[in-house]
Amino acid sequence: RDNGYLKLKSSAEKKEIDFQYQVTFSDDTSLGMNSNNADRDEVEFAQRLEDGRLDVTMFDAGLAELRRLADQWGFVPILLYTPSAYTAYEGMTIFDDPGIERTMRNYSKTLRRYFAAKAGELGFRYLDLTPHLAEAAQASNVNDLLYFRTNVHFTQSGHQVVAAQLAELLREELDSGSGGGNQSASGLRRPANTP
Repeated sequence: RDNGYLKLKSSAEKKEIDFQYQVTFSDDTSLGMNSNNADRDEVEFAQRLEDGRLDVTMFDAGLAELRRLADQWGFVPILLYTPSAYTAYEGMTIFDDPGIERTMRNYSKTLRRYFAAKAGELGFRYLDLTPHLAEAAQASNVNDLLYFRTNVHFTQSGHQVVAAQLAELLREELDSGSGGGNQSASGLRRPANTP
């Protein structure tokens, strides 16, 4: 840290990080992912978490502030964990640099455990999208990716998986209400024009 801010490697230093990987689908076709070698900060964060230079408690203040705002404004905070593509495609992925595989797998598991525990502690609704995206990944192919190859953000198919799971969570939250008014028992507000 430098003056309270996290200081990351320079662009020149990050050129040494190879965060590209291959995904092999059930039909044995393979596709290179993260072809722009983007999000190398994620590798750096994972390495720092692994060697103790960072700790998951760096998220504590932001989550506590979300809890405070939820209490102040009367909404139910929902925390969604959206995995990186290599996590959704786990078991199908081979990193170009095999030296980062264990670090990246542990990074995802560590973050998921932390956010699940913190959500329980702070009374958030929590949804880990990893199993849902992993299931969809098993059924995907090179013509129906969940993440774009170049920047590994969600494609339309990936967004559909996320939207379906979030919609289900919201339905559960609204259905848990006491049956009257525009607010469920948990505090999630219904739109005024909803029965």
